[in-house]
Amino acid sequence: MGDLKDVAVIIKTFNRPDKLELALKSLVGKGFGEVIVADDGERSQRKLEVYEKFREKIPLKVLELPYDSGLAFGRNEAVKASRSEYILVIDDDMTVNNVEILREVLEQNRNLGGVSGCLIERARFRCFPCNLDIRNGYLVKYDPPLEPRFSGGGVSYFHFDLIPNAAMFRRDVFDDYSWDPHYKIGYEHLDFYLAHKKLEKWKFAVVPSVLFFHFPGGSRSYLSSYRFNKKRIRASYQYFLKKWGLKGVVSLNSGLAVPSFNRILLVKLKQSLPLPLASMIEKLL
Repeated sequence: MGDLKDVAVIIKTFNRPDKLELALKSLVGKGFGEVIVADDGERSQRKLEVYEKFREKIPLKVLELPYDSGLAFGRNEAVKASRSEYILVIDDDMTVNNVEILREVLEQNRNLGGVSGCLIERARFRCFPCNLDIRNGYLVKYDPPLEPRFSGGGVSYFHFDLIPNAAMFRRDVFDDYSWDPHYKIGYEHLDFYLAHKKLEKWKFAVVPSVLFFHFPGGSRSYLSSYRFNKKRIRASYQYFLKKWGLKGVVSLNSGLAVPSFNRILLVKLKQSLPLPLASMIEKLL
């Protein structure tokens, strides 16, 4: 059994009980001090069965939130309900592996506010952190020069302004800036890291040797009405631009993963265009 008693795991879930079951199963025996699930979905019998299955196996606390109150709101409530020094944030479609390495890196590098691992998705390595820069009113996501750093234990990590969605944080980070509850879905992640970049208090990093298995998907109604709802994502985008006084967002990053041929072509195309045209392409994707 592991010993991560100073780490709280927080999971925001919405109408995906089968995936949530896999996530909770991966936490058994790892010694986490708290496991907090923020649930704003339907109160189905299947979900109740999942919770009952794990109440005796992990230190589980379920927050029943107002229906469809959103990802950002749910994560904030989970952070408020926790008492641990470190907080591991994952989605309900991920499983946890060697995260004690993330805590080790945080313990040995006091300037780091959060460190993430990378994802294994559909048997492929996926990891798309980036740096952020505002150029002529456009937020640009780009790849910085890769400069490996090493913890006292010899673990390598890389600094980025924005890191993947499976990460461990010091709880002090959320006192400085947490997720903006105006975002139901989309752009809450970018907003979080842009705010911290502007605060200039914490650094963030990726530890490629820590892997989370990612099992995306869900029911047809979940995907069309919630996860990939174009109206909601467009509303989040417009709110994001207005909040930060931006004209658009341009992604020019390839990340740590080996990008697909199509992604390479798309990035090169956008790099060759003026930012307004590159931003228009971004909106069409």
